[in-house]
Amino acid sequence: EGQNNYGCWFFQALGSGMMIQMNKTFQLDWKYNEKPPDAWAQGALYEAWKKMQHISTIEEARPLLPAKKPPKEHFPFFANALGYETVQVADGWYGLSEIVATSTICMTPPTGRHIYKSP
Repeated sequence: EGQNNYGCWFFQALGSGMMIQMNKTFQLDWKYNEKPPDAWAQGALYEAWKKMQHISTIEEARPLLPAKKPPKEHFPFFANALGYETVQVADGWYGLSEIVATSTICMTPPTGRHIYKSP
């Protein structure tokens, strides 16, 4: 998480004392869109992203999408490209509400920072 266009994912945890500044946010009722042929697209975010890219088909979209991500989880990429800093998912993993931070710091690896790799 927090790199490669994936975002930083959070679940609601009452009493944790953690708060997230939502800023410009987008609300998804459900992150899985079962409507073929766009089963991997998250509805309005995907449509707005296609319009911004001046494309109209899945075939045109595929080369522009992040590699190695489950198709159902491209929505953080769409949201970031459209200027949203968070996405609120009302019915996410196992029916839990989710918040996905999509600001730049949660979408790309930090620069100038050493990442420890064990020998």
